[in-house]
Amino acid sequence: MNILYINNFAGSKEFGMELRPYYLCKNWATAGNKSSIVAASFVHTRHTQPDVKTNLQMDKIDNVDYYWIKTPAYEGIGVARLFCFMLFILRLTFAAKRLARRIKPDFVIASSTYLLDFYPAFLIARFAKAKLVYEIPDIQPLSLIELFGYSHYHPFIYFLSVTEKFIYKYTDKVVCVLPNGFTHMQKYKLPLSRYAMIPNGIDIESWRESNLPLPEDLGKIIETYKSLGFFLVGYAGYISQQNCLDQLIDTAALLQQEKVAFLIVGDGPDKEKMMELNRRKNNVHAVFYGRIPKEAVPAFLSSMDVLFIAFKKLKLYQFGVNTNKLYEYMIQGKPVIQCQNAGNDLVAEGECGISCPAEDPKAAADAVLTLMNMTGEERQLMGERGKLHVIEHYDYKTLSEKYLKVIQ
Repeated sequence: MNILYINNFAGSKEFGMELRPYYLCKNWATAGNKSSIVAASFVHTRHTQPDVKTNLQMDKIDNVDYYWIKTPAYEGIGVARLFCFMLFILRLTFAAKRLARRIKPDFVIASSTYLLDFYPAFLIARFAKAKLVYEIPDIQPLSLIELFGYSHYHPFIYFLSVTEKFIYKYTDKVVCVLPNGFTHMQKYKLPLSRYAMIPNGIDIESWRESNLPLPEDLGKIIETYKSLGFFLVGYAGYISQQNCLDQLIDTAALLQQEKVAFLIVGDGPDKEKMMELNRRKNNVHAVFYGRIPKEAVPAFLSSMDVLFIAFKKLKLYQFGVNTNKLYEYMIQGKPVIQCQNAGNDLVAEGECGISCPAEDPKAAADAVLTLMNMTGEERQLMGERGKLHVIEHYDYKTLSEKYLKVIQ
């Protein structure tokens, strides 16, 4: 089987996020299939960018053919990012026939936050006489409307709405990462026979190979807090509007009289804003640290007592949430505090922590105290349940096999 996966954000172990396309394609290649990825040469989520000299350049990474569409560098998440994405779509459209002839795919999978890669993917599939699969990571344009306040009547939002209808009408299969996505898609008369849910996951083998030690100064901070008898609550990941670090900061403010320390590892566009909020709250024991190597993240998570994740209170999340961070937390065998109002609850499913309402710092603070008052053995058993749950259901090796069965 020959599979082409289009995702402008696609990365690799070498370059960084986004890793879902990489892990799926690597597993498909290992199973004897031919796998190719088309991605933009620059995206802000990668920690390292490929060296791309031409408008279309092919490299091979772990038996997967990468076709890089050259795009300019940008900063932030505004107009420059949108221009970069539109240039990716334009150049991919012009290269559609060439890619179809060169790769000769049996299946074309397109996956994008902004849906518009549907159009070049549709052309490639037609030129190659291949099946077209569209992967839905977010419910768009609803996500842009609820997360960023766009009007339903904004021209770009209207264009995305039209594209969304085309996707449900003209693709051979729609794959959604959200567990309740079909409740939205059936409104557009998508039949259940053309729908499948394949969640995000984690490549357990790669995660186990990630064994870098903590940066020395971060290790000293953690050891100091432990020697003073503090209970450690950790967060590791991107710091942006969607990741709701304000809920963690508000929770820390309610626990200033307790021996609880919050350690935040990561970087992102809202880091300075969150640090300023933290200073205003006078959270002496909420410490921000910069980004650490991906291979050192397991060491950080293991050094914490519990791990924290939060989401906004949005109608959008009735379709579920599916974040890679939660799988990384769970595979490390640590209890999780999750703040959400969503259509699914992976923490409850894995019996590995406490779920509390989104945007309710008092409930989150109570959850911290509840876990702190447990014995270490009780927390360990809780964490182990989550770890086993992820191993059984969310390893990318298992998910890649399921994906192949779905599209075949």
